[in-house]
Amino acid sequence: MKVLFLSVCIMVELVCGLMCGTARLTPIQVWHALEQGPQGHDVIERIIWFARLPRCLLALVAGACFAQGGAVLQIVTRNALADPYLFGLSSGAAAGAVAVIVFFDNFAGIWTPFLGAGLGAVLATCLFGALLLGPKGVQKKSNLILGGLAISFLFSSLTNILIFFGDRNTAQSVLFWTMGSFASAQWSFIPLSAVGFLLLLLFRLFYNKSLHAFLAGEDTARSLGVDVQALRRRAIFCCAIGCGLNVCVCGPVPFVGLVVPHLVRFFQPRMEGGVVYIAAFGGLLTLAADIVSRSILPAQELPVGVLISALGSVFLMVVLKKRHSLF
Repeated sequence: MKVLFLSVCIMVELVCGLMCGTARLTPIQVWHALEQGPQGHDVIERIIWFARLPRCLLALVAGACFAQGGAVLQIVTRNALADPYLFGLSSGAAAGAVAVIVFFDNFAGIWTPFLGAGLGAVLATCLFGALLLGPKGVQKKSNLILGGLAISFLFSSLTNILIFFGDRNTAQSVLFWTMGSFASAQWSFIPLSAVGFLLLLLFRLFYNKSLHAFLAGEDTARSLGVDVQALRRRAIFCCAIGCGLNVCVCGPVPFVGLVVPHLVRFFQPRMEGGVVYIAAFGGLLTLAADIVSRSILPAQELPVGVLISALGSVFLMVVLKKRHSLF
């Protein structure tokens, strides 16, 4: 019943996503456009097939990927605040996009910032792994937080320096993208996003038993034959690649990986079913934020990352209020 309920929620939200935007459409118009297919020349059909449908699908897949990455990292680091952006993924992506635009101009057309963002995201996460996942592992949760902050500030400084030495057009073209947005979504972006999600999904399913052991503690996991450090490195690497591919096509969308696993624990405490629910909740949250971002203001849209960051900030304040200490 829960899976059926989530499936219905996704379908309803998808229809809402196709209806909402600068041009408000009715359910009948949406159904007619979908029925006619992408070959039609009607304006509404082209809006649905070449703007809103790929955008909604990309939001669903990217949200599912970020949520799955956050869940994996929270398990292997034993830290309730872990998510892909804690490790400098967001700031690394922004630095990579700006560097490619400044030094190589638009050598790959529309893909230029996306390629740079992917490389920067992977570089930042791998740097985090090299610093904190050495032979002794993560000794304290505070080290994890401080290491992520150090890398984030490093790449943020690099981004500001590159924008300072670049021109005004460079700053304008990068600023909106670094806040996270699905406005540039295309059909060609979806396979790239899906590969990142499938990589994390397969990791979660393949190492399901080892991750179960992690939930009982590192000592318990070692006693059951789990190579703790190796599994942690693989998790960091998979999250870097999977989330990095999605950052390539939509920019940084923070807090999804942090918030969704905690929400799912209220809905489905058991880890086995949580794999499906985390993906579904991640897609629902991200698509909902995207719908609001393009509907809240007339004739313009907010970056989706701004809305989700606000939600994440409220979530952190609630956690602090209830737990008093995060370490």
